[in-house]
Amino acid sequence: MRWGWGVAVAAGVAVTLMVATHHSHVAGTPAKPDVTVLDGVVSAGAAYVVALDREGRVYGWGDGGDPNVARKLSRSDRPRQLMDGAGYRTVIAGHDSVHALDASGRLWRADLKSIWASPGAPTAPFALFPDRAWRRLGESSGIVAGVARDGSLWYWFDRDVASAFERRTGAETIAVQPRPLMRGTRFVDVCLRGVYLHAVDEDGGLWRSDALSPYGADDGSALQGERSELQHIDASARLEHVYCRENASQVLALDSTGRLHGYGMNTFGELGTGDAEYRRPPGAPQATRLQPLSDKRWAAVAVAPGFSLGIAADGSLWGWGRNNDHELGIRHGEPKAPALIDGAHQWVSVVATYGGGIALTADGKLFGWGANASGELGDGGVASRHEEPAPVLTHTQFGGPDAHP
Repeated sequence: MRWGWGVAVAAGVAVTLMVATHHSHVAGTPAKPDVTVLDGVVSAGAAYVVALDREGRVYGWGDGGDPNVARKLSRSDRPRQLMDGAGYRTVIAGHDSVHALDASGRLWRADLKSIWASPGAPTAPFALFPDRAWRRLGESSGIVAGVARDGSLWYWFDRDVASAFERRTGAETIAVQPRPLMRGTRFVDVCLRGVYLHAVDEDGGLWRSDALSPYGADDGSALQGERSELQHIDASARLEHVYCRENASQVLALDSTGRLHGYGMNTFGELGTGDAEYRRPPGAPQATRLQPLSDKRWAAVAVAPGFSLGIAADGSLWGWGRNNDHELGIRHGEPKAPALIDGAHQWVSVVATYGGGIALTADGKLFGWGANASGELGDGGVASRHEEPAPVLTHTQFGGPDAHP
């Protein structure tokens, strides 16, 4: 992986951007064009999806609520604008809310209840922690974690934010504050697997938290017994990104060369190792070391319960693991090693719902596959599932303001 600098202009403010370019080359064969992945421009909840268009506006579709109660974000089951404003650079589909980062790193939040209540118009978000600028976000089970621009690592409970916002009067700032983890260590990426946080530090090391309890004081004070230290997970490489999510038993990570590492349950082959063996040291109650997985070089991956998706360094799209509802976008089989979904397009982003996937092409088109019971594939509700990638029905181009024209 190589890094390059560029400059973009949003809302009249010039900001310096860093984009990841991944190189793929096998000796004796011509190198394919590099793919530049777009992190944070598409995000998936259990049954809904949010994405940034080329103006940085937040669109969404699917069911963003209690699985037992229909809470459609879009009555047409097609993308619609969910939040006021433009120029957002990152968007996260949360359990009860949508979070977005603007070009300055400021954090904005819109409650899903407010979005449901205004199906015909975008919802006005409110700013969180205005004295902090953020680089990366992750959310799971109502816990939000963030890496600030200075590399510090924080987390907070979204229900505390929602409660404080409902109690406030006027435009006063809410009292909830994020809680720090491992002060003095600089981080570059973070994700949450249920109540367990995983983060990559600037030296390429991976760290995991104990369970983060959602029961704390609304004023952000320290929890009884709260630990500020994290457990180090050994790896044989310098890591750059980590991927995990609620109810997914596998944790995957990419190193600086695009190699895939991971640990966790492997019942359906979701680790992509070609078998169904649990990857952890014999006799260990928890994994203490990441293990190398696929030999292929990757640009990005996504995880979900029982399956994983990935974009190879050449921009092709792959999947492995469970495929009962065509979660992998292939018609037949449940491959325990990466299987090609599509090599005709240049793919730049991929996310997984609980029953399928959504991926973005370099020219701003979204495609979805798998289960569609809640309209999460954005096809207007024409099918209960798609066996292969099918277009999301919209005239909007996606990819965020930093996407190449």
